[in-house]
Amino acid sequence: SKSLSKVKRAITYIEIYPSKTTVELAECSGLSRSFIGAVRNVLKYGIPELQKMLRNEETNATYLYRFMIGIPVEEQKKYIQEYGVHAVIDYNKFLNEERRTYGTIHKKRYGYGNNTTVNVFK
Repeated sequence: SKSLSKVKRAITYIEIYPSKTTVELAECSGLSRSFIGAVRNVLKYGIPELQKMLRNEETNATYLYRFMIGIPVEEQKKYIQEYGVHAVIDYNKFLNEERRTYGTIHKKRYGYGNNTTVNVFK
């Protein structure tokens, strides 16, 4: 049988074990904590359009999460209505470009990396 994609596997574990922590889900699914966290947060807090994109695997789960935490809800709806999944992809291209431009400066100046995985929700 064909194995489940990472997204489908994450969704399956999250839905079967709703009370498990992100760490526990990562351990039992074999997926990273940040990936489980991104999927779980989009499922739990994302607008329906983002949840649908996640379930249909229209783009990267981390991209959906970053878009969700980076843009106000009303604007998310507007951008998705206008540009579809490309709103999410383009926003992340912009973020990646910013990181390439400013990431190393911040690392040197402030002594920390440019990891954008912010755990806003538990």
